[in-house]
Amino acid sequence: MALQKSHYQDGFIRDSCKDSVSPPPAECEAILRDMTENHFEVAWIFILGSLSIYYGWCIAICYSFFKVVEVGGTGEEKLPYEALGRLMEHEKLVKDAGV
Repeated sequence: MALQKSHYQDGFIRDSCKDSVSPPPAECEAILRDMTENHFEVAWIFILGSLSIYYGWCIAICYSFFKVVEVGGTGEEKLPYEALGRLMEHEKLVKDAGV
């Protein structure tokens, strides 16, 4: 990441300061380096945070889908997981009593 940052910053700063007259190019580069110091890291943190939230949401959806599939997906999916467990135990007891 540091290599990308230096490439991004150096190119931007060089292009921005090459025609500078009022502050000399060296001073212009120093000023721009100070101003753009943290923007690259902030952008990466924002991107990584957004991706973490998105993938966390996807994992939660997949987890809940697998829980529904695990209990058989009989149409009782609106019940909480504990109630579905009790329902499955009841169905097992009824099935065992009928045998």
